Amino acid sequence: MKKSIKKSGQKIVKKFSRVSKRASIESKEHIKENVFKRFSHILNIKLLIFEWVLLATALIMLAATQAIWFANSYAEDVYVSGGTYTEATLGKVSSFNPLFASTNSERTLSKLMFSALVENDYSGHPGLNLAKTLTSSENGKVWTLTLKDNLKWSDGEPLTLDDVMYTINLIKNPVVSTVYSKNLSGTKVEQKDGAIVFTLSSVYADFPSVLNFPIVPKHSLEDTSPQTLVEDEFSIEPVVSGPFMLNATQTNATDTETTIYLSPNPNYYKPGAMLTSFALRAY
Repeated sequence: MKKSIKKSGQKIVKKFSRVSKRASIESKEHIKENVFKRFSHILNIKLLIFEWVLLATALIMLAATQAIWFANSYAEDVYVSGGTYTEATLGKVSSFNPLFASTNSERTLSKLMFSALVENDYSGHPGLNLAKTLTSSENGKVWTLTLKDNLKWSDGEPLTLDDVMYTINLIKNPVVSTVYSKNLSGTKVEQKDGAIVFTLSSVYADFPSVLNFPIVPKHSLEDTSPQTLVEDEFSIEPVVSGPFMLNATQTNATDTETTIYLSPNPNYYKPGAMLTSFALRAY
């Protein structure tokens, strides 16, 4: 009985072994037939495959470009009016008179509240600001300047050549001693025929850059002596010609920070500022 069971088991094992070997051989033949032989076929058509991949990539890129182009064609960047811009600067603000601006904070306020005859653009080259024309003679020693039409101060008074001459005389006055005193040293300045004429002592091709000083209002300061110009009320509540005008001033308890609030100047000769207010924090 035991021998019969043993023989039966051996037969089953042998049969299973034969089936396993046959399956292994058939699997190897199947892999060889369907993978390795076809791999060589793929190599033969690799150029065709590369062309199809390249075409598909080009189509995808074209579709993406078209989608972006359509999206941009229906989109438009616009600036929104309003809001407050806050900027921090170093240096105490002792006076709003631009002729005495010595700290970074005072110089920043001078640019925001007062216009100059000539102002450097973003590339650093001088361009006309309040000036309408600025021409030189053939020898380069005489420069003639005219103003733009209908210029006004923030209080509605007209800004004229009289204001320009008044400012120039202050700058040239040794008693006043402004930060721009050296700009017109040795230059003869006179007002005639609706223009300001500058006569230089020698040729200076970059003379327009000298005229970047701010103009102050004659009607607000003409009754003030040069000696007391710094203490004048104008240094606290200035009449301006720039894009912004003084709104309010706030100093903290420790006197280490002063915030100056500016609002758009409605009489500025260029299109009005898009900001509702400008806050400068002087530390």
